[in-house]
Amino acid sequence: MRLFGATEYLTITIAVDQTLRGVRFRKKKIPEVCALAMIPPDGRPLPERLAALGEQLNWGRDQILLIAPSTPGAVFFKMKTATMTKKELASALEFEVPQHMLRQGVATRTEFVSTPCGEDQLELSVWSTPTAELEPLFQALTALKWKADAVLSPYLALPASSVGDAAVYFPDFDPEFFWQGETFHPVNRTRLPDNAALIEEMREHFYFHQESDAASIRDYLPALLLGQFAMLPDFNGKHQYLEIVPRALKPQRLRSQLRLALILGAVFVLCYLGNSFDSIRNYNREYNQLKREAASLKTKTTALQRRMNARNKELKEMTRILDMNLEQRDLIPRIGQLSEALPDNVLVTNLRVNETSIDVTMNTAQDNLDLAGPLRKISGFKVGTLQNRKDNDTLSTITLKLNRQQEKK
Repeated sequence: MRLFGATEYLTITIAVDQTLRGVRFRKKKIPEVCALAMIPPDGRPLPERLAALGEQLNWGRDQILLIAPSTPGAVFFKMKTATMTKKELASALEFEVPQHMLRQGVATRTEFVSTPCGEDQLELSVWSTPTAELEPLFQALTALKWKADAVLSPYLALPASSVGDAAVYFPDFDPEFFWQGETFHPVNRTRLPDNAALIEEMREHFYFHQESDAASIRDYLPALLLGQFAMLPDFNGKHQYLEIVPRALKPQRLRSQLRLALILGAVFVLCYLGNSFDSIRNYNREYNQLKREAASLKTKTTALQRRMNARNKELKEMTRILDMNLEQRDLIPRIGQLSEALPDNVLVTNLRVNETSIDVTMNTAQDNLDLAGPLRKISGFKVGTLQNRKDNDTLSTITLKLNRQQEKK
């Protein structure tokens, strides 16, 4: 079955004298007849002749193939029955078909087409042929590795036409009888049926590219009738239940559809994965951007927290100083005396005032700096601790503790 473009059909008829005729169709709004071909009897085996016909018709495995063989032992008849299911109709035909066969006890293959004919009634067109007469065709299909959608008689396609009770004569299949109404009639050699109604119907139904093809309708009438039948929307429904073609020779179109479904499913999965990959990539990009912004905000928050902690520390220190009971009001002048007592080459790095003492940390680059003498001049305080620690070759750290003296009463 074609995935793109119009569906194509190929119908092949095998005449009583083994003449092969084939028609290739293309299904469109107006069905087209694309090619006609004929292989006359030439003594070659059937597989070689079918292969030659297929080559002339440009046969492809994606085309729907119908074959109508001539089988002298076959019977065709019509019957009416109550509306039943396919299985029920098949069971009924098991008893009806032997009554029409010329030879009893012969294995047969049967298929039928049903059409409604009144309230709760069906009209069956039944074709049954001996299995042995179909074996050469099946062997040829096996040798060619061809798959056939249907093997049937052109008489089964008559319900799809509008010829009504007009006489229908297929000399390639039954040169001695023609079909009219509900039965076969002997052929009068002086006045053969001309199939005028059926020919006119085929001329109106199909589009012929060449006038010579249109002029060949009479010779290819059974093949054209099969093509019309196969293009019906309910062809699979009309060609019911009892299949003549063995399962091994039926095309696995369901398998092809499953393969196509798997391919489309794989494409869908790839598209889904591609879209998912894009979504993941966009999400990852947005996530990284938000992560960087969060890190930046965290850094700013840490810096602000440090500043707040420093300010809180200063506030606590100032509050502590304000809350201290120093028992004297001249502390500021004493701190001024301390500042004057310290030499210019000393840098005060820390000053802490307590209720009983003043702690001072200083840095200097001068060795053996004497601070004891200048510090004695500070009234109200005395040197409690004076330590000098060498930090490196040029810098020393001096730790000073001035203890407050009690005022005399």
